Formats: sequence, C-alpha cells, structure tokens
Amino acid sequence: MVDSLGEKELKKLSLDFRQFSSRLMSSQVGDAKKNCFRFINYIEQTPLLMDYIRNCRPIIINFDEVLKARSQYDQFDIPEDIEGEISYVYSLLKWFLQSKYDYYQIAYTYGSGNKVQYHIEAFNRGVVLPFIQHLENRIQTLIIKRSEDNVPNQGIKVDGNVGQINYATNSSHISANNISNSTVEQIVHEGAKILTMLNSENNIDQASKEETKELVETILNEIKAKEPKKTLLRMAKDRLEQITKLAGFTLAAKECIEKICALAASYMGS
Repeated sequence: MVDSLGEKELKKLSLDFRQFSSRLMSSQVGDAKKNCFRFINYIEQTPLLMDYIRNCRPIIINFDEVLKARSQYDQFDIPEDIEGEISYVYSLLKWFLQSKYDYYQIAYTYGSGNKVQYHIEAFNRGVVLPFIQHLENRIQTLIIKRSEDNVPNQGIKVDGNVGQINYATNSSHISANNISNSTVEQIVHEGAKILTMLNSENNIDQASKEETKELVETILNEIKAKEPKKTLLRMAKDRLEQITKLAGFTLAAKECIEKICALAASYMGS
C-alpha cells in the first residue's frame, strides 16, 4: 500500500489526517467523543496508518480495570518508547469508543481547574497530541522519501507577463498559460509572511499552527509544481478558510490568510 502512494497522494493524506486530528484536538465537552470516533475511523480506513500501528509492538491492557482502580490523581501509564506509546494510545482510544464512558471521564485526571474543558484540553495535549505527531512524522518521512525519488521540479517558467506552468488537458491539472505571474508572486509573498507570523501567534494552539503551516506550504509547493493539481490546492484553500474562522488568529494574520485563499482561488480560476 505504501509503495503505491506517490508524493501528491501522501500530501493529500497528510492534509486529511490533520483535518481529523485538529478537529479532535479542538473538541469541546459536547463533541469530543464524536470527534474521537471520526479520528479513529479515519485512521482505520487508511491502510498506511493502520499498517504502521499494527507493526508497532502490541500492548494488551484491561482499561476497564485501569479506570476503576485509578484515583483522581492517577494518569495513564503510557510507555516511553514510540512504538509502545502508539500502541497504548490507539488501544485506549479504541477501547474508549466502545465503552460507556464520556470523554471527560477519561480526561479528568489531566490538567487543573473547575471546568471540564480544561481537563479535556490537558488530556489531548498530554496523551493524544504525541500520538498524532508520531503518525504525522510517519507520513512526512514518506513524503520526503518520495520527494527524493522524484525528478526535481523545473519551477515556474515565465514568458513576459505569463506564468507558463503546464499545458495539461487533464481537468485535474491547472492549465495555467493565462495566469498572471504577479498572482503567483503575491501568493509566494503572502505565504512567506504568514509562515513568519505564525511564530508570534500566541493565542493559537500548536496543532492549529502546524496545520496552517502545512496548508500554506502545500499551496506554495503546488503553484511551483510542474503540474499543479486543482484538487490539492482547493482542499488546502478550503481548510485554511475553516481554520481562519475557528482559530484565534490576530487580525493581521487572519487578513494575510484570507488574502492567500483569495489569490489561490483566483489562481485556480474559481
């Protein structure tokens, strides 16, 4: 399965994975279990991720007994090695979805404060986020390998005021001979600006920052590619628009992202 996926397919998989994981990481009390189900269901429908999890060392734990025995201060005894952590957290979330418990009941020993939401957020940061990062690292490692295997892109060839990117007749590719090169330059400029601004966005959680960074980089890579794909560009643009509405970006960062999305839409002719 892994060998059959090219670089673009892996990038799309990465975007999809980040969408589901970001949704879980930003869960509220009322939707956490539903978002956990969506997240695990996506993983189980993705052979690349499930094969990776199955190849980690198996861990068998009776979580019903763990929950019954733990005190208000006990946290889950997650293994320190990567394979053990992956197996443990996947097994925990899988068990949880089949249990009678609600999300806050497995999260309440994490964090502090009198609001249930605080404990859910702390549990996600301490337990779920490392699991997400391990899977994302697996995807990114494969993307890098595929990138090294591919012939380097020739970049954007400019003839006068026209960025001649490709002349493919396939509708999944952008026929870009009528695209103004200034649009490409603006996207590159705004993309570089938001990547710099992300470092100072203190009100944004790390998962949203990382997803925003990857989405912007996807747009930048596609407009420089020999055969940019509309589906990948459109998905990255649409997800960026969603994040802008949900995350607490500063006004300057929000305006920059909105400009990138508008330019990307213009680039695609939509």
